[in-house]
Amino acid sequence: MKRRAFIRKTGLGVSAGLVSSSFLASCTAKGAGDTLVTSQKIAIVGAGAAGLYAATLLPGQEVTIFEATEKPGGRIRALKGFADFDLEAGSEEIKGKNSIWYDWVSSFNLSFVDNKGSQNYYTLDTILRKEADLATNTDFQAINDFINQATIYNGADRTVLTHLQQSRVPPRVYHVVNAALGNENGTSQNKISIKGLAEANQTASAGKDVFRLAGRTFNSVLEERCKAELLKVKYNTPIQRVVYDTMGVVLFDAAGIRYQFDKVIMTVPVSLYQNDDIIFSPPLPQTKVDAFKKIGMGAGMKIIMSFSRAFWPADTDSIFGRGVVPKYVVASRGRSTTNFILSATVMGDPVTALGTRPATIIPSILADLDSIFGRNAASTTLLKYQIIDWSQEPYTKGAYSYPIVGGGLAANRELAQPLLSRLFFAGEATHFGGHAGTVHGAMESARRAVEEVLRPG
Repeated sequence: MKRRAFIRKTGLGVSAGLVSSSFLASCTAKGAGDTLVTSQKIAIVGAGAAGLYAATLLPGQEVTIFEATEKPGGRIRALKGFADFDLEAGSEEIKGKNSIWYDWVSSFNLSFVDNKGSQNYYTLDTILRKEADLATNTDFQAINDFINQATIYNGADRTVLTHLQQSRVPPRVYHVVNAALGNENGTSQNKISIKGLAEANQTASAGKDVFRLAGRTFNSVLEERCKAELLKVKYNTPIQRVVYDTMGVVLFDAAGIRYQFDKVIMTVPVSLYQNDDIIFSPPLPQTKVDAFKKIGMGAGMKIIMSFSRAFWPADTDSIFGRGVVPKYVVASRGRSTTNFILSATVMGDPVTALGTRPATIIPSILADLDSIFGRNAASTTLLKYQIIDWSQEPYTKGAYSYPIVGGGLAANRELAQPLLSRLFFAGEATHFGGHAGTVHGAMESARRAVEEVLRPG
């Protein structure tokens, strides 16, 4: 089962556009029934993928983008100077070919990492095994069957772990299921809803392919594509209070400075709503507050490590371990022949287990890799590392959204509902077509929000 097959089965995909490009083009001058849409003062809170893409769809409008940090991109971030190529510190893959994000990136005629001949390796019974050699392995067959069934699950809402414990999958391979259905979707298997995953899978339509850039980072593409929009960004300006009514919206930043607009598009992570980091006046409707509580977003960390040699097999794409890291990716594959880089993405409870100090994190990971490859392969070859803990980012506070028990697409839909035709909501957690938790989901939500903003009346 290739890594791409795992992703196919975890429900990552949705339609490329929620509204037609012709509608958006016409709305810059006209609305429905040829009603003229006059220029408006529009604020966008957040300069991530959703915020910047929304700005590109608003020509003719007076747009200001507020960004809490000193850089654009949000959870699309580059790590420069660590290796002889720039690395992805945040989102590292395009999930699905039929999406706005894929269209944007591919329009630059960039090279993607060639997956031909690559292999996933799995630690089963303490032995590292190549995927190609597991066709008759009964444990691996049980994992495949469970993941296949998870994509069409329609029973009582429960976590993946609860459902797993009632299945025929032996506990000794639970870690592989967690990597595919928990960690891949932003958390651990004891927190994510199997019904929510199935619901997303059944509405998704972006496609089954997965792409990584070979010579550039996604952040560089975003910045190049949005050069004009970046001129509209006010950096280091976190918005802390939003006052809205039928006449307009007033924003207050952390310094107490007041900004007045006709309409505002909020694109911040759902975690900021959940933690009351932004105060709304009047308070948001209870239905929206309840929706925040029904969407998960928790701890997420990426650890990037450089080694003096590649102690993993030459054809390795990913390594599924048994320790605190569910999956390692060979980030240097297809990008460098002189640097040997592994990236480890850890979501949910394992982040808590690792702690926040490098003195705890790195020895745990090296011990895990040494146990997999033997002879202190990792601990004797580590050159340097970089830890990106998204849980500690004050304006992110986590990785990306995921469905929890009792939530599902209805919660995403409620979060997306505009208020008084003045306050609009975008961002990956507001996507209710199966793409919450993805970059293209964030962009599609921005397109939906812009349609709402430009709608006359």
